[in-house]
Amino acid sequence: DEVEGKCFLVFDFEEDKARYGVEDTVSKFYVALDGEKPNEPDFDVFEASTKYAPFHQDFGPFDLANVYRFLETLEENISNGKSRTKVYSIRGGRRDLTNGVFLLGSFVILKGQCTAADVWQGVSHLHKYL
Repeated sequence: DEVEGKCFLVFDFEEDKARYGVEDTVSKFYVALDGEKPNEPDFDVFEASTKYAPFHQDFGPFDLANVYRFLETLEENISNGKSRTKVYSIRGGRRDLTNGVFLLGSFVILKGQCTAADVWQGVSHLHKYL
């Protein structure tokens, strides 16, 4: 799988706090595949399921319960974490990465002041891996 072992910076809130409208508890979000680490001195890693019970060959969208569980997991990590840099570790391939990016985008839309266009700006460089 060509996305194996990669780490991507998705959102840099320090660069544009006004646009994202997130709390000061998070400065950057990375998406890491298969245990890869960012080139940062200090970060908190969290994992959350990107699995979906498919109907035939589809792989999403997640239902509201999946989104809610992800938001709870991420909020717990933000509250209990020691670093302002967060790494969302995803195990799997393209489908898991796509689902993980969807979940992280849901978080910044629902908990921040982002629009879908803001999320796309943050993740558009990943399009060849999704």
